[in-house]
Amino acid sequence: PVGFIEAGLDANATKPFPRSCYQKILVASKIKNLPGLTPEQTDLAMMIAMESIEAVCGVNFIRDDSRFNEANIRVTLADLKRGTLGLAALSMGDCAFPHTLKMDGSSRRWTMEFAIAVFCHELLHNLGLWHTSTRGQLMFPSTNGSPQSPQGEDIARLVILYGESIRKPKAPEAPNPATEYSMKVPGGTMLFRPDVNKPPRPGGGTIWNV
Repeated sequence: PVGFIEAGLDANATKPFPRSCYQKILVASKIKNLPGLTPEQTDLAMMIAMESIEAVCGVNFIRDDSRFNEANIRVTLADLKRGTLGLAALSMGDCAFPHTLKMDGSSRRWTMEFAIAVFCHELLHNLGLWHTSTRGQLMFPSTNGSPQSPQGEDIARLVILYGESIRKPKAPEAPNPATEYSMKVPGGTMLFRPDVNKPPRPGGGTIWNV
């Protein structure tokens, strides 16, 4: 299916996060699960999206659902219309004002691939990126064959805004399909697995190793 991803952007409200806070962007979600996905899958999809962005630029996300009212990016479920899968809105580039990210909670049944792609696309809107007319890029405004992580043009735009990433993808590992998820990113493969040595995430959810 083809879905469209829109950004609710005001012409005067497209500044990226300022340098003072983009290395500790607090993200909180009120989404228990997307239709068709379990809470664990929904949580993992959001984490993969955040990790794929951190892997290619100088942004660092902090996920804590218990701090929703003070989060820089606040994620909720909404009944979006006209086939829209996700909707992002930016503040004025001030960490004190929240950015919002809404995912469609209508009767559509999500897949992991769609969820990762849309979470990542909308987070890039929250970071200040507009749509592109270049097909094959994450910021192209359609999910028909959309990648799940930032691509060449997306990465170049992120690096201009936030600098190079200090993180390096780990060497490829074979995932256990029952409990783990792997994803190709520029420069390597990331493997996600539950971290049994850490307590549950504040506010609910699973802590994952990368």
